[in-house]
Amino acid sequence: MCLEFRRGPYNGDTSIFYTKYDEIVDRLRARGLQIIGNITYSTWPGAQSDWQANNWENTGGDGYNTYIDQFGYCFGRMASHWQGKIRYWEIWNEPNCWTQAKGKAGVWQ
Repeated sequence: MCLEFRRGPYNGDTSIFYTKYDEIVDRLRARGLQIIGNITYSTWPGAQSDWQANNWENTGGDGYNTYIDQFGYCFGRMASHWQGKIRYWEIWNEPNCWTQAKGKAGVWQ
């Protein structure tokens, strides 16, 4: 059973977020289902520009990206919280709207 974690009405991965998803995880496990946790852009929402911030291809930057760091830290907290309950995770790190950069063959935005 794949469970996509979305922040939805929660302002981040707060205690309320964990409480609500604890209920869902516990109900699924009580029915004998093995959960695959799915972490996506909906877990840590951001725009295309957030994903691309400071990238070399578009800005000439060094590649350090605070948004991507926060995405990773959020996943770390979630994996730690559900350790022993969710064994497998899928991390989808690319928005579904990427296009080839104009005039730059092989460079994706």
